[in-house]
Amino acid sequence: MVDNLDSDFKATISGNKLTIRIGKAFTLVHFQHFKTIYNKLEKIQTCEIDFQLTEYIDSSALGALLLMKQHFNLNKENFHLINCRKFISRILYITNFHQVFSVQS
Repeated sequence: MVDNLDSDFKATISGNKLTIRIGKAFTLVHFQHFKTIYNKLEKIQTCEIDFQLTEYIDSSALGALLLMKQHFNLNKENFHLINCRKFISRILYITNFHQVFSVQS
């Protein structure tokens, strides 16, 4: 299943694994689109958020990630923030998200 609700996100589901590729920016403008993607799903065991293309995130994006984690009741080992550029990794570490999510460069 592939969902292209917005050109800024591409979601794919393989079994019980959800992968969402984030576009160039993840901000308040994108919050509702992001939330719509995961609210349609009932049970996911593993989630990957791919930041390979992402150059900028703001605090609303961080909040969206926390809400998604809570929605699926996932632990750190099952929720991965992958392909993080240096700027994104820095924000995630400054905000201690590396303690809540698996963060990978």
